[in-house]
Amino acid sequence: MCELTLDEIEALKELNQLLTHIQIILKHQWEVLTAKAARRYEGIDIQAQFSKAVITATYFLRKDDFAFNHRAKHVIALRAGIFGAQMLEAFDWAADGAVDTFGFDQHCWLFNQLYAPVQQGFPVSIVDLLRIGDIHFILQFEGCEKIDLSSRQFCFRYTHPYDPAWETTRQLSYTGNYLPVFPETPKQNDFRIEDIIQGLSHQCKFLGQTRFFYSFAQHSLLVASLLPDELKPAALLGLAQVAYAGEIGHFVQGGQANLRRYEERLRSAIGNRFGIARSQFEESALLSARSRVELTERRDVLFDPYFCYRSKERRLLTHPIISLAPQEVKTQLTIALQKYLPNAFL
Repeated sequence: MCELTLDEIEALKELNQLLTHIQIILKHQWEVLTAKAARRYEGIDIQAQFSKAVITATYFLRKDDFAFNHRAKHVIALRAGIFGAQMLEAFDWAADGAVDTFGFDQHCWLFNQLYAPVQQGFPVSIVDLLRIGDIHFILQFEGCEKIDLSSRQFCFRYTHPYDPAWETTRQLSYTGNYLPVFPETPKQNDFRIEDIIQGLSHQCKFLGQTRFFYSFAQHSLLVASLLPDELKPAALLGLAQVAYAGEIGHFVQGGQANLRRYEERLRSAIGNRFGIARSQFEESALLSARSRVELTERRDVLFDPYFCYRSKERRLLTHPIISLAPQEVKTQLTIALQKYLPNAFL
């Protein structure tokens, strides 16, 4: 029978649950990469190219272990091999004697890969399983050189034990990417168009103090509808920084110059990522269109008793603004970006 203590059994269960969750993330990213490649490379059999992938998992020693040294790597186990997507769907791997060994059965596939005999590396002992800390995964498709690396690779790092300080300096995005937050600016490759679309579609403008739900995505679509095609990308992503930093209220903006500069850095970095020059965000036509939309928002979206004074001798939009649900405006923004900025999805 199992000779582990109850605390050790619970620790192993937690490791199995963690690896189960990571399997779900890897499976989701497998589907994301496959879909992205299918959109970009129409002449390639994506299903055949992406039927198998190299999954490399590196397990490191816990930082609170007595033997941990910051100068050493302390790799407890390395697992690498070519696997199919169906392996990531295995959450009930019940090996013979598993209950007697670990005190529970139905391990996920990644957990089984640790303790089962493998071609590369030795089975990890129970003692070392309990000493696992950080885990680094790389999911990469091989044999498809026509597809660039960014479209066929996903990296994931789990930090253990839990570090509240690390989490408070990172923001988890819609696509599962951890981004640094203010005052650190995310790197150019951190920005993903799917995250921007999600953020702009689900955040209500004017801090939610509106007659109805009115998203930044709907605002951007209205501005873009007034401009020629060459300025539509800048209009659609003109407020993209809100997807990562949120909206700064007017009562805060005046005394928070650092936040305003941070917004500008974010917008410039996003523009560089998607090939939009900073000057395009400042085009007079774009600023004029945004002014028209904002004034119309005063009429239709806000409870503004002073609207009539602001609207004198200014052109408003002919049709009233009608609220669009987050999913509806998300679809419209996606279609518009695919049309006017297709490279953003590559």
